[in-house]
Amino acid sequence: MKVSLLFLLMAFRCACGTPNPALQWDPETTIDCIEWYNNSEGESCEYTDMGCYVEDPVLPIFEENLSPRGDDAALSIPQCENVCYLKAHVFAGEQEGNQCWCGSYVGGEWVSNQTDCNTSCIGDGTTFCGGKGLVNVLKAKQNE
Repeated sequence: MKVSLLFLLMAFRCACGTPNPALQWDPETTIDCIEWYNNSEGESCEYTDMGCYVEDPVLPIFEENLSPRGDDAALSIPQCENVCYLKAHVFAGEQEGNQCWCGSYVGGEWVSNQTDCNTSCIGDGTTFCGGKGLVNVLKAKQNE
């Protein structure tokens, strides 16, 4: 039974033409989701803002911190979304203005005061990229 299920999953993956069939674009044929949508530079792909989440002391909000030292001087929301898309993650998040997180789940809790995510993004001072111990969470639109 396990072998049959594995075979079906592999066949579905091959039939879809991309290892990431849930994504809106095919990372094997384009550089990024911005090129796929033919957006102008700086525009983001299709994400839904899920709000501000607080870190859980035991379970991280996301699996992967792409800037663990907080040294992403060019961090902007579209830049973080695009990087997470390229890594085939469903969720993207910004923290403390200079960290980009990606993941397949959200491990924190929704903050009751959503205005607490008020730290400006280092790469775009007109938008907010989370806060101290807070992550601005975004979910990629998936194919249905």
